[in-house]
Amino acid sequence: MTWRKIMVPVIAQSGAEALERVSAVSLDAGFALGRMIEAHVEVCCLAAGLHEPHEHLFAGVPGSAIELLTNEIDKRNAEGIAQARELFARSAADYAPTRDVKPGPSSGFSAEIVEIIGRPAAAAAERARLSDAVVLAISADSPSHAYERMVRGVLTEGGRPLLVVPVAHQALSLDRVALAWNGSLEAARAASLAMPLIERAEALTVIAVQEDGPISPDVEAFADYLRWHGKTPDCVSLDCGPHAVGEVLQEEAVKAGAGILVMGAYTRSRLSRIVLGGATGAVLHEPRLPVVMAD
Repeated sequence: MTWRKIMVPVIAQSGAEALERVSAVSLDAGFALGRMIEAHVEVCCLAAGLHEPHEHLFAGVPGSAIELLTNEIDKRNAEGIAQARELFARSAADYAPTRDVKPGPSSGFSAEIVEIIGRPAAAAAERARLSDAVVLAISADSPSHAYERMVRGVLTEGGRPLLVVPVAHQALSLDRVALAWNGSLEAARAASLAMPLIERAEALTVIAVQEDGPISPDVEAFADYLRWHGKTPDCVSLDCGPHAVGEVLQEEAVKAGAGILVMGAYTRSRLSRIVLGGATGAVLHEPRLPVVMAD
């Protein structure tokens, strides 16, 4: 089992320093992971378009005005795409992937950049379904509402694991991988989807956190599951108490020396995720280490 294709979505928008920063970190992490596991990295440059406007939104607007607006959007898209291609070229120069390769099971580490016109959140989620995993950098201060929507869209609608990387991270490491376990469907799904990284890890730490709810995680049974994959993990059981689950998980993972944390996303109810945000919201707001999430 392996990840053969990794997607790195980038929003085409020039002149936005914060967005350029997270895009650069996303590419760096994506290329680093691709080289580490010998996968193909597809950088998707997402540009918003206005080629099929809804008639009711432009009723009474002169055709010349619509044309001017469309031309301006096309101009900004071109500038944003040029910036994305420059970032891609820098990462390619640093990591030296093979270029212009055809799809195949043993192509090794390779990379390409593609351009997609459409709403970034929807386009990124749809494209994610054609990859094994998605890599995105996260900043405590979101660079834009469009970027935030894209992150959540990929996580909830992409159907693939999402590796979120803090903007200030140093380097990806598989020396030790931590797994958050609460016995939920989402936690099980995250562990299964992240198995290519888990099997490559030098060491594992399972962090079982007891939350308010009916699930009492059987840590030893989960450890046995990992032993079937040739891994004998260290296990830690914690009572969250009054502390936020996301903070506790990340603190314990950092304390264990983990380079990556694997966790299920949105293990609470739909209403709770909207009202409280839960562990997922805490990690997406301010990740302290790279985290693999799956919904």
